[in-house]
Amino acid sequence: MALAFRSCLHSEAQSSLISKYPYGREKEIKDIQKLFPVSKSGTDAPTAALTIPDPGIFGALASDHKAETLPTIAECAIHLELLEALEILQQKVLTSNALDRAFGIVPKNKVQASWPRTRVVLKRDESFPERRKVKWPIYLRFAATRFLEWWKCLDQMLIPTSQGGDGTVVDITEDSLPPLDVLIIWHAFLLNTTAYREFCEASGFPHRLDMQFPWPAIVTHIGAFDLFDTLSNHASHAPKFSTALKLLPHLPPTDSSPVAETFFKSKSPVLRNFSSEPSPETTPTAISTTILRDMALRQTSFTSKMTNILWLRSPAVSGTLTRAISRYQNFLTLFQDHDKQTQGPLVPTLDIDLAWHTHQCSPSLYAAACHQFTKTEKIIGHDDGVEGDVLKDGFIDTRGRYEARFGEEYNPCLCWECEGLRDQVLFDRGGEDGVDFDRVAKGVLWKVKYYKAVELARRKGEQVPGWREILDDDASS
Repeated sequence: MALAFRSCLHSEAQSSLISKYPYGREKEIKDIQKLFPVSKSGTDAPTAALTIPDPGIFGALASDHKAETLPTIAECAIHLELLEALEILQQKVLTSNALDRAFGIVPKNKVQASWPRTRVVLKRDESFPERRKVKWPIYLRFAATRFLEWWKCLDQMLIPTSQGGDGTVVDITEDSLPPLDVLIIWHAFLLNTTAYREFCEASGFPHRLDMQFPWPAIVTHIGAFDLFDTLSNHASHAPKFSTALKLLPHLPPTDSSPVAETFFKSKSPVLRNFSSEPSPETTPTAISTTILRDMALRQTSFTSKMTNILWLRSPAVSGTLTRAISRYQNFLTLFQDHDKQTQGPLVPTLDIDLAWHTHQCSPSLYAAACHQFTKTEKIIGHDDGVEGDVLKDGFIDTRGRYEARFGEEYNPCLCWECEGLRDQVLFDRGGEDGVDFDRVAKGVLWKVKYYKAVELARRKGEQVPGWREILDDDASS
């Protein structure tokens, strides 16, 4: 039934909804009006239509975490916003002309004359985009060095927070929120659960495992419509950080600053060291910038997937994250009788992986939840280096185990349309009447169409359209 319903939904998307809607235009408008709020003045002003994402989704940051608590919807939503900021930062580094000049990366275009020299053809350098990619790994090594300096003076920035349960969770102050490049490294390090835990314990900072990832501060400093500039330029006001962090200036977000170009052209041995591969050797109480850089690089693929599917700006984001957390809890229980050595890895879907990553950002809470749901004393590691046939076979095995145990589809379509459909069907089932699937599908398509129009306007820097504009445009086409 689900497959047939999904097929119906996607086929409807290929044709004009106006011409196929069976209830007449007056009924149609009333149905659509239920999906979109109208301003107090009764008009459909763009600012009165919808705020996307709904700020309310960030408002449920619980202050009463218990040790067994799973990640919240708000934390997952802020995580999506952070990943979008990281993607934007990476693109700004990769496309920076100032950094291209600093690295001597220039397009090697060729001018060719066609025989018998009747016209001149410009042949573009196809290797240029690939050669620009060298900037990101080096940027991350700078970030790793800055992270280690921030880490040295972190203790004075911590404040104990009563969380109930068996212990105390520690938060960092808002003033000690690091710049975005440092945050990238910390975030990636946290996702390597075993390495992070061993580093904290061996270096004499086991209490930092109780440190909460600063979700409230992050959502304060990242604007939903200005993701890069706010956080990337945010400088910590912690005195120790200000004096200790005299290493490498944060690479500029625009081409207007000469700092990066001057810096990379320097003959300093420090910079020459950063442009080459250092020794990977580490001590029990230290970790190399190369290892930290590689951790961050391995997250690039996941970050791109999250920003491409863009759940944060979908009409069903709350339902998507609610289901993701529930499915993640189910996923954790699969480890109760799982032997990785003989059975291979358990491989998550994208939504489960988001909840999993979010949970790992709070090490003590994650460890407690692992004990609770796996019924063992082990803390589950997340091996992001699995690939190829091992990854493929692991996913097939995980799907079989999940579906056999919970009786539900493991790998459903998670596009905006299908997620909106799940939300609406669950909502309608709560009513007294049966579900009119045709009507539900059409309503979902209209809402998705509007949200996509808002996202397109946001990217173009244009005025957000009202829902009637979309309706009228479709009717006239």
